[in-house]
Order: sequence, then structure tokens, then C-alpha cells
Amino acid sequence: MPKKLVFLVSLFIPCLLIWTGLQLNAQTTAKDSLVKPTDARFNLSNLRQKWIKIGLGTDTITLDTLSVFPDTFALFYPNGQPFTDTAAYKLYPAQAKIIFRHSILSTAAASTPPPDSLMARYRVMPFYLAQTFRHKNKQLNTPFGELPYTGNAYQLKPTTATSLFDFGGLNYNGSLTRGIAIGNNQDLSVNSNFNLQIAGKLPGDISILAALNDNNLPIQPEGNTQQLQEFDKIYIELKKQNHSLLLGDFSLTNPANGYFMRVQRNLLGAKYQTNFNINKQAEKQRQQQLTFGAAAAIAKGAYQRQTLTPVEGNQGPYRLVGANGENFIVVLSGSERVYVDGRLLTRGATNDYIIDYNTAELGFTPKMPITKDVRLVVEFEYTDRTYLRPALLTHAQWQQGKTQIRIAHFYETDSKNQPVSDYTLSDAQKNALKNAGDNPLSAIVSGIDSVGYSPQSLVPLYALKDTTVGTHFYPDVLVQRNDTTASYAVRFSYVGQGFGDYIPQTENLNGRAFKWVSPDTVTQQKTGSYAPVQQLITPKQRQLLTLGAQTQIAKNGIVNAELALSQRDANTFSEKDDADNLGLAAALTWQNSWALSNRLHFEQQLRYEFANKQFIPVEPYRPVEFARNWNLPATSSVITGSSGIGGGLPAYGQHLAAIKMGIKGANGLNTTYDLSWLATTDTTYRGWQHDLQNQTSLGKGWLFKIGGTWLQTKQGKGSSSSSFIRPVSSLEKKLSKGRLRGFTFAIATQAEKNARWLLDSLTPQSFAWYDWKLMATNSDTSQKALRLSFVRRIDFGLKNQTYRMASQSQTLDIGGTWAGNKKQQQWAWQLNWRRLAITDSVLIAANNKPANNLLGSLTHQGGWWRGLLRSTTQYEIGSGQEQKTEYYYQPATNGPGAYIWKDYNTDGLQQTGEFEYDPQGAALSDTTTYNRLLLPTGDYLRTNNALLSQTLYLTPKLGLNTTSISGRKNNWRSILALVSTQHTISLMRKVATTQQARWLAWLPFGRDTLLQTISENSTWQNTLYLNRSNPAWELMLQSINIATTANLVSGADRRTRNEYLAQWRQGLGRRFTAILKYGRGNTTSASMAFANRNYHLQNQQIEPQLTAIISNKQRFILSYRYKHAFNKPNNPPANPPETTREHRLTAEHTLAAVGQNSINSRLSWVNIAYLGPTNTPAAFALLEGLQPGQNWLWTLNYGTRLPGNLQLNLQYEGRKSENSRVAHVGRMSLTALF
Repeated sequence: MPKKLVFLVSLFIPCLLIWTGLQLNAQTTAKDSLVKPTDARFNLSNLRQKWIKIGLGTDTITLDTLSVFPDTFALFYPNGQPFTDTAAYKLYPAQAKIIFRHSILSTAAASTPPPDSLMARYRVMPFYLAQTFRHKNKQLNTPFGELPYTGNAYQLKPTTATSLFDFGGLNYNGSLTRGIAIGNNQDLSVNSNFNLQIAGKLPGDISILAALNDNNLPIQPEGNTQQLQEFDKIYIELKKQNHSLLLGDFSLTNPANGYFMRVQRNLLGAKYQTNFNINKQAEKQRQQQLTFGAAAAIAKGAYQRQTLTPVEGNQGPYRLVGANGENFIVVLSGSERVYVDGRLLTRGATNDYIIDYNTAELGFTPKMPITKDVRLVVEFEYTDRTYLRPALLTHAQWQQGKTQIRIAHFYETDSKNQPVSDYTLSDAQKNALKNAGDNPLSAIVSGIDSVGYSPQSLVPLYALKDTTVGTHFYPDVLVQRNDTTASYAVRFSYVGQGFGDYIPQTENLNGRAFKWVSPDTVTQQKTGSYAPVQQLITPKQRQLLTLGAQTQIAKNGIVNAELALSQRDANTFSEKDDADNLGLAAALTWQNSWALSNRLHFEQQLRYEFANKQFIPVEPYRPVEFARNWNLPATSSVITGSSGIGGGLPAYGQHLAAIKMGIKGANGLNTTYDLSWLATTDTTYRGWQHDLQNQTSLGKGWLFKIGGTWLQTKQGKGSSSSSFIRPVSSLEKKLSKGRLRGFTFAIATQAEKNARWLLDSLTPQSFAWYDWKLMATNSDTSQKALRLSFVRRIDFGLKNQTYRMASQSQTLDIGGTWAGNKKQQQWAWQLNWRRLAITDSVLIAANNKPANNLLGSLTHQGGWWRGLLRSTTQYEIGSGQEQKTEYYYQPATNGPGAYIWKDYNTDGLQQTGEFEYDPQGAALSDTTTYNRLLLPTGDYLRTNNALLSQTLYLTPKLGLNTTSISGRKNNWRSILALVSTQHTISLMRKVATTQQARWLAWLPFGRDTLLQTISENSTWQNTLYLNRSNPAWELMLQSINIATTANLVSGADRRTRNEYLAQWRQGLGRRFTAILKYGRGNTTSASMAFANRNYHLQNQQIEPQLTAIISNKQRFILSYRYKHAFNKPNNPPANPPETTREHRLTAEHTLAAVGQNSINSRLSWVNIAYLGPTNTPAAFALLEGLQPGQNWLWTLNYGTRLPGNLQLNLQYEGRKSENSRVAHVGRMSLTALF
């Protein structure tokens, strides 16, 4: 049982005891009318008077547990006036229920405010008329006979347990499996699987919802959809009345109404929430509502905010890194928030972006073109394999009328004495952390560890060697070896190009190894990028306490105040630098609104905030673009609101004051003015920001918008200053007549000019740009939608103290949807063309080049002629980048792996090109088996991408009428109705090309010498059927073409497979079926790193098969296959190429009964005549993992259903080849279904 499930069970028992104690007192209190009806058994009077809440989504309300006298029922407004609209509701007195037919808000008098509750007054009967009584179970009534009017027979049946687990009246399903596997070539392995879902009611009116499993899934859901399927989420949720208790996996979010407390965490632990009225019997205005919540758990990850550098025309993927510079992380699914220019994006292949959580790569769809001008910010959580991190959040809110008081406390700490298993600390490392203080750069130690030589080492081992290059002597250089002198395991860290002495090896060894490179012989400048050092991660601690209050003054005035106290320790191992751990912040807001007239409303807001330099929030509470809006350095933690963990402390505290005023009119007028002032506590920064926005409806479909912001700052005691101006305006016209009715045409412009001075001179950080935009859109309906826009933008940079044009761009964007022919045809398209011209390369980042970029997508789904032809198409083009990867083969520790090692060059070293996938099952191999892991490198290549997915179904019998009007059979239509086809194309190709030949990359078919394939994954499948699924006879013709290209560190690795198959099936009476198969094909392998993996295999085979159905429980299959295959390389070797001639005879027997025992046995005799060397990759592929000569393969499977919903499965398989011992593998599993 994994630690996650054990932790959940250990939490469940004490929390259930606490829950039971809390409910003892709650059972005697009055229930809320919307949650639980009044229990009349404890009330001696039959007169009832209670408040019932009226709200959205509320229609049926249960009044009581006893039936109601209908003539005594009446409703009243909160002011005591009777509610007389009896048509607004219907009373069911027997069931004591009331159903509101429509909203009652319209029934209120003009002088009466809309009610949110009504008073119900009625008398109850001493019994419940709707209760059902019966002395016989209707389910035991069975028909007495087959003839009509014979009545039913009532048969008593004893109740027997049908499941090993009985959960009473709960709805549940799941399974529990335990299994073992053993063989003479493998150790004993044990596997388990547990899965259970529960929903229903427990005694005491407690609702339960649970999902439990013990699957330790190594991967997370794909991030290409808006909704995620979380496979490994386990939890138990209990609810009763206003109480809720959740144990297991959950997401922690911000407490309500807080300002400084911003937190979003994925946790494993317990969460409790409740709310109740303190004095429920008081008047409504005096009732006091208390809301309380608490969560205690273990954090599943660490928080990080990362700013990405966009590249013109590069849709990604962009790599995410950890807060401590970790290059290889796993992002927690669903934890990311992606912002572009301050706007939150939506995940999904049909929306804005997709993300690979396992490789931490973020890519953007054609709906979100990436240019050099966009600003990318990503917030996410990632798995942190350093310290155990407990977290605690408690919050409470008291409310009476329109006044509320709230308090919240968050605590999170790294358990420095409880590091995870793969991050143990030695005494020397702990001392280094104690002396480091809050400076993470001081916590760097040597990565060299003396472990001694071991030929079974899973990591490369190194030896120390003195080296001389020219006249320079270099002692203790690390050299990777595979002999007894190699006794050091070394951990290398990336330190930047030119700051290290080592680089990754390119000798294709299994496992990442590094080699030493000498410094420059003249300057002695280092030439490597890695060093044998380890950056220790300091254990951290943070707390945040907030206290806030809000009340209403006057009619529409609201005052909100909040005080926050933070405590942050960047290194709990050390007491150094602890004087700056405590921080303080405060916020005060007042807002009010009143009517200037019947058509104009005025709004006003005053706000003030303060935070000292030590204040560190849990997560940013500022807007994402706050630093940019105020011309602040992005590293200022207080100003940007970053967590402070993993980054520098803020340089100063700050004061922020603002006044905002606005006018809203009934004619679409909306004008706001916001004046803000920001200053640091040490007066090194002072800024004034004006923000004016106006929107006016001009009538007849015209809408005018204009606004802008103006920022003025002073920094550094007045030595530097800045001015940031951003005007925007637009004019829209919506047509209501003519052919273009429903279309909206608009013209918009915006600009930015950011001038930054140092004394009297402009600094290079100054910039400016402006653009104008033409747009046309129609009403977005489910049938038709169209969007068209053109944007021209000019950027300026500073050169010789003047603004010079740096670049100019034109962007054309076309998109839309169309559905026609009764929605049998659905089209959606998106096309974005952008031309970037660089007029001054000095003023533009070096990674941006002049370009013509085309980005688009086209999707179609349709059917014709009553389903005779059906098609789905998806086509996308664009540009991005592809990461170089490398494979690492790790010995399997829990069960057999899928790969085996073949030492082709007999050097005793494991190269990545010497591992083979065993198609016959690595479990029967007599050598060590391996699992293949993918290691990302962080090295990317720019690519042009094309994606095509096409399926086409042709089924003439669905659209053709095989009989004429006269009723005669139409021969040619009958023949055509026998035909059906299925065509599938799936192609994803990424190529590198020149700018002039880029259009070739967007063509999904064909190849060209100007294209260099970086990555490819394509499948073509075409199938033709005659008389499909007819038991008499069937003919199938099929072709399959598969091509893959992997972008490896060692070079491109390409595989192709082409198969052509013809199959005839003939029914021979009711019990016999004959099948004849003929196929031919070829397989190619091309590797840049391993010449012996370059081969071209051709094959052809014929296989007759006879199936005999002995009875409805028994089936026998006999087949024979002859296969001829040979290697035909492009450059024939001196020796004859590898050739095989295979004879395979197979007998299979199945004995099965529904719900009873099942036995399946299979025996194969394989005789292979082989010519050529056997120790080559081509030979392994030709032999399919077998040996020349005679081979015997057999399997035996037995399954049975045991009493108590138990399923027993036994499996045995074996293999015997010439000159090798017999290999046996046995497996047994027992599954309990419930």
C-alpha cells in the first residue's frame, strides 16, 4: 500500500472521531429550511413558523416532516405584509413541500425591496400522509406462468451476500487485485491494484463521496483539454448539514474577501468547512453568521512564477524551470496559470495553449500567435523532491447584517529533518547550510562522492587524473571509466557557458556522462558549461496572518480594511540573517456610489496600501503587469508581489494611494478616472499615474472609446526619472440593416512611449511603439461567425539619444466558423499572417530575425448522402521548436522490463544503440531487463510544423437504395453496397528549412532536399472491405505506412514500416471458418549515431487459418505461417545479407462459459532457417527475439469466478529455443469486485 493511501487512512480515523463529537451537539439544533426540514417530533405544538430562503436555483422546498393542513398555510414578506400571489407557488400538503413556479421578485410591490426570504406559517397533522407502508416486497412478485391473466406468484428468497465487501445502501463500485509473478529467469514480483468509488448516505444523515486507489501512476493527464482527467486523485468527503470534511487530495484556494492572502495549492491532507447562525432566533438584521475553515496537509509541490522570453513566430514549446533553477521538473496538473499581456489564457487544443506536465513544456495554439511583442508570465506548481512540506490554513469570518470581520492564517515550512528519500543530507552539507544564511549561493558544495568501483553501478563512475595541456598543469581531472580506477560518483550542475570545465559526452553511453575540456590556452578562460558542484536547497518557512473588516456606511458606502503580518525564513538551518524575517502590510479602501439623476450614476473609490520591505506574501497579490505599469524592476518582491522564496529580498517598502471616480449613464456612457501615487519608504522611488477611460454610445450602432495612462516617476534621489504614456482609442459601428446586418466594423489605435532618463540623458531602456487596427466581426452564432482584422505596428528604439525605427510589422488575422446542411457540415478556420521587417538590428533582440510567419488551423466535420460518406479533418501549420532528447535504460526493479541489452560490439560498455525491445516478452529473457526513460536536454532547434489528421469513411449501403420503385433488386447498387472503405491519415512533422523554402514545410505530403526532418510521427492506413462482417464471406485489403523520426542528442533516428495485407474469410457451414492471409512489407531503420542500426528489411508471408466452433463454449484454431524476410541495405556488405525463412505452426484452444470458468491455451512451433551474423540489430529484428532453429512457445490462461464476486486468474507461459534452457513465467492474481 503506497504512502499516500496510508497517510489518508491515518487521517481518516481521528478526523472521523472529531467529526462524530461535533455532530452530537449539532443534532439537537434546528436545521436550515433549505437543507433539512423541521423535525416535528420534538415540537409539542402543531403551529409552525419559519423563514424559507428564495434564491436562484431554488424551486422545491421541504417544509416539515409531517403533513400540512392546507387551509392554515400562508406566506408573509419580511415586513409582515402577506404574500398574496398564490399563482407563484404550489403547495403539496401531504408531502409538506412547496414548489415555486416562477420568480417572486416581480410580485413585490414597488415600494417593497425584492425579498430574499419569506415567512411561512402553517399547522401540521400528527402524521405524514406521504409515507409508504407495505407488508410485502413488490420485487418478489414474479409471473406465475407464460399465459396472460395468470397473476403473479409471491416467492420468498433468502438474502445472501453477493459481494465480499458490503457497504449497505451506499452506491459503490471498484475492485481489489493482488497478484504475484515468478519465473526461472526473474525474481518474485508482487503487484497490487485497488480502486473504489463510494457515494451515498451514512447513518446520522451523513453524505459520503469517496474515490480511493493505490495506483502509483508515473504520469499525469495530458494538458491539451480544458477539463483534466485526474487519474490518481484520492479523497473521502463527508457532509452533514453545513459541515464538510474532506480527506485526501484537494486544491486549496483563497479565503473569501481577503486581499493579501492569495494562495493556490495542491495538497494531501484534511480540509474542514462549516457555517452556521449564532443567534438564529433573532431578527434577520441581527442574526450573526459565522464561517470557519481549516486545512492541514502536506504540499504536493512548490510554487513558481516564471517570465518567459518570447521569440518571433515561435509557438513553443517553452520550457518551465523550478524556483531554485531546477531544469527538469514535473508540473502538477491543473496548477498552471498562463498570462499573455496580463490576460489569463484558457488551456486546450481548441483554446489558447497546451502543456505537457511531465516534461514541463508549454506550447501555444494558432489562436494565440506568439510574437516578439507579447509578454508571457506563467504561475505553476511543480514536484519538489527535497523536503517534506507541511501546510496549514485556518480562516474564519463573522458577519452581522452588512458588517463582517475576517481572519486568516497560513503556515508552510520545509521539514529540514525530513528530506525525501532522494535528497538526503550529510553532516558536511548540513554545516554548509548552517553557514549559508539567506544567501543560496553560499550553499554550494562539491558534487564528488567516493563510492568505490562497482560493475553493476547504475550511474557512470569517474577516476581522478592529472592532465597537462601545453605548458599548463591541471590536477584531479575527472575522467569517466569502466575499470577499477573509477571510484567516484559525481553530480554535475549547469553553471553557464564559459564558467565550467565539463561538457556532456557525445559517445552515446547509457546514462548521462561528462568529459573535461581544457581552458583557453592563452586567456585560461573556461570553455565548459558544467562543474562538479551541487547547489544545496535551503529549507524555507513562511507564515502569513491577515485580519480584515468590512462594513457599510451610509446607503451605498463600503469601507474595507485589512492588516497583514508575514514571517519568512529563507533558511531554517541557519540563524544568520533572521533579523529581516518579519514583514507588515496594510490596506484600506472606501467606495461609494449615488445617483446624480435617473440616468447618471457616480462612483468613487479611495484606497491606500502600505508594505514594508520585509513583507513577503504567500503568492502575488498584485496584478501580473503591476511592475511594468509602474516602471519598476521585475525583481522587486514587494512591488510585484512575488513569493520571495527563491528570489532576492525587496530593496524597499512602499506606499500606494489612489482615488478613482466614474460616471455611468443609461446611454452607454462609462467614464472613469484613476489617480495613483506610489512611493518607497526610503523615498528612492516616487510615481504618479493617471488613468482615464471613456466609453460613449453615439447612437445608431456607433460606439466610441478613448483613454490612456500617463506615468511620471522619480528614482534615486532624483538622479533618474521616467515618463510612460499609453493612449488607446477605438470607433465601432454595428450594422442593423442590409446584407451585412449583424456585422461590426471598427478602427482602433494604441501606442506606448516609455522615456527613461539618467540625469539629462535617455537610457537604452527607453522605447516607443504605436499601431492601428481595422476589424470586422459578425454576430457570434452557432451557425456562422466571421472575424477579420489587420494590424500595422511600428517599434522605435533609442539610438544616439533619439528614437529610431527599429522594426515594423503587418498582421492579418482571419477566423470563423460555419455550420450548414442541417449541421451535417461544420467548418472552423483560423489564419494568422505576420510580416516582420527589421530596420535596425542593433535595436532588436538578437533572437528575432526578419520573417514572414504563417500560422493557421482548419477543422471540418461532415457527412453526405445519409452517411454514405463521412469525414473529419484537422490541418494546422505554424512554427516552433523541438527539444533534443536522449534515452536512458534503467534496470527493471519491480517486475520485468520491456528492453534487453545486446552487446553488439563486445566492448562491455552499454551504448544506447545496443538496447532492443523484445517483442516476445522480456519476461522470458535470460538476461537483465530494462525500462527506457526519456531525458530532456533543454537544447532546442527551431522548426516549421505541419499537422494533418484525416479520417474518411465510405459506406455505400447507408446511402443507396438497393431496390427500385417497382420492388425489383437493383444489381449494380447491390454490388456497390458490398463495398466499404476506411482511410486514416495522422501526420505530425517538424522540419528545419530556409526562409525561402518555408512553404514546403507546410505541405504535409512529400519530401524535398531543402527540408531537414527534425521530428516526425505519421501513420497512413487504408482499408477496403467487400461484404464486411457478413458471416458467409469477406474480403479485406489493407495498407499501413508508419514513419517516426526522433530528435536525439546523438542525431536523428528514423524508423519506417510499410505493410500490405490481403485477407479472405470464408464460412464453411455453421461451425467452421477458413481465413487466408497474404502480406508483404518492409521495415527500415536509419541512425546517424549507430551505423549498425541502418538496415532495410523486406518480407512476405502467407498464413492459412482454420477456426472450428465446437460448441457455444468451445473454439479451436489451427494456423500455419510461412515468412521469408531478408535485409537489403543500401550499401551491401561483403558477406551475404541476413535472411530468414520461418515456418510457424500454431494451435489455440478456448473453453469458456459466460460467468463461469475459462481456459485458453496456445502452442506454437517455430522453425527458423537463418543465414547471416546473429549479433546485429537487423538480425534481432528479423528473428523477432527468437533463435535460429526450432523454437517452442506456449501459453496457458485460466480464469474462474469464485463466490463473493471474486475473480481468479492464472497465467503460465514458456519458451524453449535451441541451445538454451526452458524459460518459465507464472502469474496469479485474485480480484475482488464490489
